[in-house]
Amino acid sequence: MRHALNPSRDHQSQGLTYRREIDGLRALSILAVVLYHAGLPGLSGGFRGVDIFFVISGYLITRMLFVTSSQRGMDLRDFYERRARRILPALEMMLLCSTVAAVLLMQPDELRIFCRELGGAVLLSANFVYWQTSGYFNPLSDWMPLLHTWSLAVEEQFYLLWPLLLLPLLRISPRRVPVLLVALALLALIVAQLLDTRLPRLAFYLLPGRAWELLAGACVAGMERRGVARPGPRTAIALSGLGLLAVFASLLWPNPPHGAGLAALPVVLGTALLLQALPAAPAFSQCLGAAPLRWLGLSSYSIYLWHQPLGAWLRYAVRDEPPLALRLTAAGLAVIIGLASWRWLEQPLRDRRRVPLRPFLIGITVSTLLLAGFAAAGFYTKGFESLFLRYAPTSHQAIYRSLSREEYPLLEGRCRFMPHGLANATAERIRECFHLHGSGLLVMGDSRAQDLYRAMLLSSSQPFIVGLAYPGCQAEWQHKKSCGYDRLLDLLQQQPDSFAVVLYTQAGFHLMKDSKDQQPSRNVLADPRSGMRGLRIDPMRVNAQLPLLKELQRAGPLVYWLGPLMEPHRDPQQLRRMALDCSPSGNALRPHLQQAFQSLDQKLALRLANPEAAVRYLSAQQRMQFDPNRDVFDCRRLLWRDGDHWSPAGEVEFGRRLLRSLADEPPLAALLPSR
Repeated sequence: MRHALNPSRDHQSQGLTYRREIDGLRALSILAVVLYHAGLPGLSGGFRGVDIFFVISGYLITRMLFVTSSQRGMDLRDFYERRARRILPALEMMLLCSTVAAVLLMQPDELRIFCRELGGAVLLSANFVYWQTSGYFNPLSDWMPLLHTWSLAVEEQFYLLWPLLLLPLLRISPRRVPVLLVALALLALIVAQLLDTRLPRLAFYLLPGRAWELLAGACVAGMERRGVARPGPRTAIALSGLGLLAVFASLLWPNPPHGAGLAALPVVLGTALLLQALPAAPAFSQCLGAAPLRWLGLSSYSIYLWHQPLGAWLRYAVRDEPPLALRLTAAGLAVIIGLASWRWLEQPLRDRRRVPLRPFLIGITVSTLLLAGFAAAGFYTKGFESLFLRYAPTSHQAIYRSLSREEYPLLEGRCRFMPHGLANATAERIRECFHLHGSGLLVMGDSRAQDLYRAMLLSSSQPFIVGLAYPGCQAEWQHKKSCGYDRLLDLLQQQPDSFAVVLYTQAGFHLMKDSKDQQPSRNVLADPRSGMRGLRIDPMRVNAQLPLLKELQRAGPLVYWLGPLMEPHRDPQQLRRMALDCSPSGNALRPHLQQAFQSLDQKLALRLANPEAAVRYLSAQQRMQFDPNRDVFDCRRLLWRDGDHWSPAGEVEFGRRLLRSLADEPPLAALLPSR
């Protein structure tokens, strides 16, 4: 076998003993991750394969540093060159191919987001990008072709910092390094758990939340260096079995915790036990070192690189969630491409005799600059929007424009605004607008109220409109500081004429419960496989909204509750695909959801018709004559930007309809003249 394909000789060149069973562990890890993202039932913890990779990486890198430092002193230049040859060529090939796919399959707004993520991947800082923008378990994560590069960024950041910390430790107190490694790992675990309880996304994505997993592998390498005797055969078999049990339980456990601290402890300890015990347990090590698993493990990095993009591009190609058979086909293709990438790209470029350092650096620098330049250009040109609007099919342009805020400017002004809170300066601004224009309109509620506020700005010429509308700010959260409702009551008590009308609205699914008496989540409602039925109104949640609305009514203005429209609860990509294909819109609202929202509207109307409620109810479904066959999208417009929020075009359409329907409500009709 040629040297480039012989991992044992490759390890010998670094003074390391090749351990085939570790590649078997890598194979289990990559299979778990790939099948998890393919949506294979029964593998709900498959994402824990990444934790196994972290432990293995910490072990191998630390062992390499120990060996090289004892042989010739730690050569950081040599270390970083090896890491660059190992990581960058395959990564940048995947990024280049993904960029081509993005240009072919994405619309400008999607391409702009891709370019932001591409920039993070090229600069090995993708974990910072996703920390700021997207949760790993978000339903849309499967549509993000570069999401998996967050873990590569974590490893590269560890590779950059770890030699700089380990080298001084080896010089100052080489005999105490194993003990110091254990202490560092325990300290890092405490930090990770504290972060996980307070800042879970940071703990998941960033090195402070993941360092303990890499250090757990380093501890095993430290024990080897210290000469800690390996367990006897029986003990090794027991420890290996226990380690495999912990690993498989973590991968297969139904509803596993998603955290990055103690939640990952079983799989991390299980992997560490296997790294320590497998050499003394031949039966286990021979099984894990079998040829099929070994070759999968050797190519696991390239397979990992390709599995997420292929799944995402499949979804973009069909603009829908593909059936399981197609998802598994994409996973199989990732394995094939990964094996080819390892054989014909990774291995040749790691061989210094075949590819000297200078041409390697030139090639990597050029490809990095090209990718980074494309990412910057795509981000700052809004996904090459002008080119799209010049050359794309007219129907595609129309759908894109319906989602573009620039096509529907809000025309905010001194007295048409949404404050960040009701601070003293905002209260004074409201008083000033009252003196200029008389009593105004206040739109309040959660993110659905943000849609309504924008609809009023787009469709009404009323000069005094204020939006007190923030995500999660239903009326029941009267004392939630970020909502500002307490200060609103203070303002109205001091100047009750500031607003003639308060128009309140909120997302409908917050007022429902399922057959288990639990509030359904967006994720569950949007999942066509959930079979969500038995949805009905939750009287307790409805009643929880009324105390604040009654207090507002007593303070002066008329208070209207605008009931929810039927919410399609479809994946945004599915909605866009149906609009682009001009599919029949009847499929956009699943029957059980349509029935649930109709029932919710009727029961809200009955509940608020009671004089004791002291709040007037407006049925948005009836007044806007909402029809799911035409009011989700048509061949020119997409009226919803996601499962329960209007698009800019939807804000115009539904705002105009609402204003036309208010002729029988004189206070609102007078207050909201149409444009």
